[in-house]
Amino acid sequence: ILLGTTLGPGCGTPPRPESHTPFELGRKAAGVKDYSTAISQLSIAVNNAREYVFTTAYLERGDCYLKMATSAEDIVTREQNLKNAIEDFNLVLKEPELLLEEKARALVLRGKTLLAGGNVKDAEESFQGIIGIELGPSDVHYRLEAHRELGWILLEKARGTARPEETAEEEILRQDNFRRAQDHFSRGLEIDADEEDCNLGKGICLHSRGQDREALSFLAKCVSLAEARGKPNPRGHYYFALALELLVQLVRQFHEFKDLFTG
Repeated sequence: ILLGTTLGPGCGTPPRPESHTPFELGRKAAGVKDYSTAISQLSIAVNNAREYVFTTAYLERGDCYLKMATSAEDIVTREQNLKNAIEDFNLVLKEPELLLEEKARALVLRGKTLLAGGNVKDAEESFQGIIGIELGPSDVHYRLEAHRELGWILLEKARGTARPEETAEEEILRQDNFRRAQDHFSRGLEIDADEEDCNLGKGICLHSRGQDREALSFLAKCVSLAEARGKPNPRGHYYFALALELLVQLVRQFHEFKDLFTG
């Protein structure tokens, strides 16, 4: 019972007792960012489990591979670590008895790994797969992460398609991506109203759609949340200032127009 509680559930027969110590050592090493040691110990745990697919160990190891990839200085090491991470997450997702929270975590980590490798299309599909999963209160943060990441993907799509001589159809598609991105950020804020990136993303979407007055409250909240953490958000300050400037210009133009007709 103790092993089942400590290691977490998985698929099939519980892991052998000899998996327990390397698993815990791996998690402790990951906690102090010693990812090489963590991967080594988690690999021992996976191998010791034998026929049991130790899903939690695979998820922990894949997460370590992802973190090593994002800090790698050479492209070969980065790509190999991303490949290893994807293999671990895909293996977990193939398991038929996977718990819903394990599936959600695997999809989130897989999506982040695909994004890190530049595969936006498959990353979007991975994040989208989380939206319909029924998650308890302690695991709903996976859905928040999915909405946040989908919001940024769609926002970048909208920004990336902007050009001076776009057709009416292109403009409609671009505005639809802004709207869909804003919807994902809004749904993320329904889960956590103090999520900094969702406030920033929604503010940028509103600003990009010409709704600077509405954008200001979300951008201001992003800035205040970042400063409360002691880590100012330059992007938040930039868009807050930009939206404020455009709103001031609009007010000034309104008064000039009003004065013109009132004498």
